[in-house]
Amino acid sequence: FWAFQLQPANMVDVVAIMPFYVELLVAAFSSGGEEEDSGSEGANLMVLRIIRLTRIFRAFKVSKYSEVVQMLGHVFRRSSTALYCLGFYLTLAVCIFSS
Repeated sequence: FWAFQLQPANMVDVVAIMPFYVELLVAAFSSGGEEEDSGSEGANLMVLRIIRLTRIFRAFKVSKYSEVVQMLGHVFRRSSTALYCLGFYLTLAVCIFSS
């Protein structure tokens, strides 16, 4: 049981979800009868929200080993000019037809 939980990939997952629970605990213990501005509380916990972004880094790490994701990235790089042209015309059409 512990060998599974102490694997590096699982530790990254724990670190990724831990800020949510820390934020809940801090909010529960800090609101003990005092009126606080919610803006200052959000600023104090901004670091925890940034740490939650580690889940995105985990997805990038997994994509390095997946052959399908690598192939999809290669396809997008090779067809980037056509995709930019498509995006331009789609934006133009949205602007014209929304007026």
